[in-house]
Amino acid sequence: TSKAGLVNVGGEGQFAMGALASTAVAILLVPNAPGIVGIPLMVLAGIIGGMVWSGIAGVLKIKANMNETITTVILNYIAYQLVSYIVYGPLKDPDSFNWPQTAEISQSFVLPSIGGIVSIGIIVALVLSVAVWFVVKKTKWGYKLRVIGSNPVAAIHAGYNVCRTQLIAMLISGGMAGLAGMLEIAGVEMRLRQTTGVNYGYLGFLAAWMAWNNPLAGIITAF
Repeated sequence: TSKAGLVNVGGEGQFAMGALASTAVAILLVPNAPGIVGIPLMVLAGIIGGMVWSGIAGVLKIKANMNETITTVILNYIAYQLVSYIVYGPLKDPDSFNWPQTAEISQSFVLPSIGGIVSIGIIVALVLSVAVWFVVKKTKWGYKLRVIGSNPVAAIHAGYNVCRTQLIAMLISGGMAGLAGMLEIAGVEMRLRQTTGVNYGYLGFLAAWMAWNNPLAGIITAF
């Protein structure tokens, strides 16, 4: 989003909504399905959950000219209030001894780990970092993104649809954050808690800022 001239501080909420959506699918929709069915559905739900949340801020930016930095921060708080409601209410595990958390997802949905220590989700994150760098630096759409981010007025005169491109960038950004939320559920926590992913979004924002929004350098600053 930064390359499109936007400041998305909503990774925290988008992560939470991806975690919530993927958990809901795993527990309510396909609780007994095999992993080959359940995991892709969780991935899809996580991406959609994050995209919906970032899309709200994107639409508010384009249609109402609302500052996306403010709206994404506010949406973070709303997302975690919603997660709190879910884990204290509709999806609360009756066997949790009153802890605010959902039941565990099926073992068939749990992602494999590397050496029994690190979730394979870290490989997904690394692949995504390289893919984003390639798209931004080596593709026509990435060039359009950089032009819009550096000079939106010039981009308009060049015939670029600035609003549409910025909205797509917001949706992609939210989708990746939502996917991260799914990976946290399926690869680390196995259930949704009130504290799932807390501070991940802000730490990710800082890592990206320290890397000057370079996806490859962001791998280093994230560590």
